[in-house]
Amino acid sequence: MPRLRPLSGEELIRIFSKFGFDPVSQRGSRVKLRRTLPNGARQILTVVFHDEVDKGALRAIYRQALRFIDEAALEPYFYGGSWPEVIVGQMENDPRFNFEANPALDELIAQQGKGPVTGVRVLHGDFRPDHEPIADFLAALHEWRGHHRTDRAA
Repeated sequence: MPRLRPLSGEELIRIFSKFGFDPVSQRGSRVKLRRTLPNGARQILTVVFHDEVDKGALRAIYRQALRFIDEAALEPYFYGGSWPEVIVGQMENDPRFNFEANPALDELIAQQGKGPVTGVRVLHGDFRPDHEPIADFLAALHEWRGHHRTDRAA
């Protein structure tokens, strides 16, 4: 196999955006990327946002991505000499990848296609399945928290 090409975190995000992955959160140098399939299934990748990602981490990210992306499609981005023509210059025109920008709230709303919260019901999530009775959920919650233990200090 050819040599692994040196890549930055910014380049990794650009590569995975070609496959439909969008950055959804960042914690420290870790950026979580997600794509949602037509059937509603979510696929998540985590990449490091460094100036140059070390080879071990790069291999791990490549293997992680192979769970969701065909190797023949992904390999040209990670191995070989020059960049595939498809991604050259893409990030300059994409506001999602301008990490130095300070957009106003209205600009963010327009970019993300979201609107203002119209009521509390919009914020209410469906966190538990409908087929599970609330009593079963609460019993499991008490068990997880250790409410049924005889030795409370354990």
